[in-house]
Amino acid sequence: EYAVMGIKMATEEINAAGGVMGRQLDVMSEDSVNPQVASTKAQRMIERDGVAVLMGEINSASALTISQVAGRSKKLFMSIGARSDVLRGKNCNRYTFHVDIPVTVMVNAAGYALVREGLVKGKKIYSLTADYLFGHDLLSVAKAFFAANGGTLLGDELVATDATDFSPF
Repeated sequence: EYAVMGIKMATEEINAAGGVMGRQLDVMSEDSVNPQVASTKAQRMIERDGVAVLMGEINSASALTISQVAGRSKKLFMSIGARSDVLRGKNCNRYTFHVDIPVTVMVNAAGYALVREGLVKGKKIYSLTADYLFGHDLLSVAKAFFAANGGTLLGDELVATDATDFSPF
């Protein structure tokens, strides 16, 4: 909701200054954390509504399906919040532009800060990770980082994204 509000505020400012190359911007939004629904909505926005650019998405799995729609439709998709490494490399296409840092960069940045503080080498680590694409990616990269820097991962639990009680873990 706040991202949509921010984009609408920016659109108003851009339009008040004359638009982009003399054309006013028109913003519409859809919402879904379900990848199949996100894909369907992106396709509909392109086909029915004639959108020129798709932008947004914080859910990595949904961003992946939107990226595929953008590639097939040859429309720009600006991925502004999804961080999974899965979105890059072999799954990336020339129509997807990422403005957020990938998981590997995030883990390395935080990880090296922990290494400097002596909080990895020789330490035992247990992980609670969100059970969806981003979390799986994060766990994979973190496991490799800990192993490469002398930490021992004792175990990990994948936690449902809607969990509010963490006492069982």
